[in-house]
Amino acid sequence: EHVNYNGLSRTSNSRDFWRRSYTFMRLDVHGGGTAELFGHYPEIYTEKNIPIFASYSFDRCADGIVTSFGADSLLYVRDTTGRPLYTFGYSARGMSHDYPETNTIDSYMENYQGYREKYSYYMDIKSVGEYLFRSYKLDGEDRYGLQIYKGHDLIGEVATGDPLTVLGEYGGYWYASIPADIENDLLRIVKFRL
Repeated sequence: EHVNYNGLSRTSNSRDFWRRSYTFMRLDVHGGGTAELFGHYPEIYTEKNIPIFASYSFDRCADGIVTSFGADSLLYVRDTTGRPLYTFGYSARGMSHDYPETNTIDSYMENYQGYREKYSYYMDIKSVGEYLFRSYKLDGEDRYGLQIYKGHDLIGEVATGDPLTVLGEYGGYWYASIPADIENDLLRIVKFRL
């Protein structure tokens, strides 16, 4: 991010940054360079300066691209040209959206880890066929969950204990990864059925 135009500190430009900065870039694979910029942050980021919760996850879906933002309960769907189509989604059970603002770059740097451990936010999404999985973290330590959508309907929500990243489906089972335990050389994969 540019030192004078970013969302890390509250300035006269920060609201404009959240409203106008792009979240996607299409590359020109033949000529090199940028072919197109598209997508923006949702309105919640212009209401409060919350860059610590500005991460987002996206995946391909039947209608194009689906995106989930860390601080927003909605899922945003756009076609493959970048044109917004619709939103859907529900706030996770027990999810708090009361985020503290960050007003300086120093405040952002000092509070990043602590705020990510303390507050709720959405994490990864995975779209497979008519299913969409969205993982999240609730306020406090080690409180994680997974939302399961079929089409636009929320059909399940479960506490997971660990952050899950759904990988896909094979042979009637779904698979997800849990962050690796580096100290003990463990790669952890979870297998489940819907």
